[in-house]
Parts: sequence; structure tokens; C-alpha cells
Amino acid sequence: MIQNILTAGHHITRILEILRIPRATYYSYMKWQLSPTAIRRPSIKEKALQCWLKYPIYGYPRLMILVNKIWQLAVGPALIYRVMRELGIQSRMVQKRKKPKTYTEVEQRPNLIKKRTDKTKVLLTDITYIPIRNKWVYLASLYELATRRVVAQEK
Repeated sequence: MIQNILTAGHHITRILEILRIPRATYYSYMKWQLSPTAIRRPSIKEKALQCWLKYPIYGYPRLMILVNKIWQLAVGPALIYRVMRELGIQSRMVQKRKKPKTYTEVEQRPNLIKKRTDKTKVLLTDITYIPIRNKWVYLASLYELATRRVVAQEK
């Protein structure tokens, strides 16, 4: 648009004044070029996707190492992370959660139930750790040994 007006014989300062565009903005726009990373980005995307399709369990740290190793590219983890988000891909690996540890001050008691012949009147308890919203919930159950059915439970 501005080039057409310039060819008609108008001065650039007057055109920019009317359009309310600072001269520095116009001249920096005329010299603007893509950054080296922006030029390489499509090929990095393609190579990251190829690696991820081969190793879908890899997250961005491992994918970065693989891309750098195979194609000798100098890419950092932040760039691979952004590329993965743009492509809509993520690691298929789920981080394992650590269960809370139980500490007792009393020694382990001997198992008297194994020695019993009549197990119809024996009740057992069990505590299950359930992860919910990055916290642990405990489910305590009371069940009969003979029928293996839950008699009572408490959250």
C-alpha cells in the first residue's frame, strides 16, 4: 500500500504522518527478517515428530537428546517442549507415585491364622492407598477369610 503511494510521488514522512505510524517502526519493518530459529523451526518440528512416532514414551528431555544426537541440531529443552505443545504430542509415560511408608515401633507378630483349622470366624483387615488429586486417601476394609467378602469399610 505504502509502495504504491510512494510511486505516485508522495514523501514517506507525510504518508507515515497521515497513517500515524512512527518512522522508526516503518524502517525497522523494512529491515525485518526471520530469526535463525524461526527458519529452522519447521524442520525441527518434523524431526521431533519423527522421533516421537518412533519413541512415543519419550518426554521433551529425552526427545531433545535424541534430536540432538541423530541430526546434530543444537536445540534446547524449552524449544522441544514448545514444539511438542504446538504439535499436540506428549509423553505416554505416567510418572509413578510413591506410596506413603508405614513405620512401626512394635515387632511383627507371628501369623496365628495359618495354624487355625476353622477359619469361618476369622476377620481380616486391609488398608488400600488411593491417589486422588495428588493426595492419598485410605480405604480400610474388614472382610471374612472363609467367604472373602467385605463386611465393612471406612474411608
